[in-house]
Amino acid sequence: MSGAISQLLTQKYQLETDIASLMKNAEDRNVEAYNVQGLIIIGRLSDLDENNMKRSFELYRNNLKNLRIVTYDECLEQLKYFVDLLDKDVRLHLDENKQG
Repeated sequence: MSGAISQLLTQKYQLETDIASLMKNAEDRNVEAYNVQGLIIIGRLSDLDENNMKRSFELYRNNLKNLRIVTYDECLEQLKYFVDLLDKDVRLHLDENKQG
C-alpha cells in the first residue's frame, strides 16, 4: 500500500506542476484542476480479521489528505448499491410511462 500511495502522490504532484502547460495547450478542451483527489483501490476489508487491524487501517486511511483508500469489497458493495438505485429509478420511470 505504501508503494501505491507514493506512486499516486508523485502522479498528483506531476499533474499539479504540469497543469499550466496542459491548460495552455488544450485549446479545444476545458482543462482545470483544483484540489486534486487521489483514489487507491486495494485489498479486502474482510481480510482484516482482527479488530486492531481494522482500527489501524481505518485510522490510517481516514487521516490521509486528498487521498481516498477503498478496498475491493467496499467498492463492490458501493457498485451493487449504485446499480440497485439505477434499477429502481428505471423501474419507476417505466411505471410512470405505463400510467401516463
